[in-house]
Amino acid sequence: MKKYFIKYGLGGGFGGANQFALEDHPSEDSAYKSAFEFACEEYEAYDGTSGLRSVLEIMQEDEIEDEEEAEFVWMEERESWLDYYAEEYDPKKHDSIIEGLS
Repeated sequence: MKKYFIKYGLGGGFGGANQFALEDHPSEDSAYKSAFEFACEEYEAYDGTSGLRSVLEIMQEDEIEDEEEAEFVWMEERESWLDYYAEEYDPKKHDSIIEGLS
């Protein structure tokens, strides 16, 4: 296992990837998936607020009757807001970033 530096957040007025985590992962792909999940959780914390529409709002505003179709629109909107990445942890590179974000 290697330690990975993961940054995540929401773009636009939310400031981008401004949250971080240090995690052990068996691969970069695994770390990247974790970064995506963190960013999704961040998005879901604002779901229905701050200009991020909920599935219900999408159904009402876009006049979509099918909930699955509205969920697809919601996922596309979510994807456009997510900002995340993961890279192998390098103390020389990442410690100053961590200090700046803490």
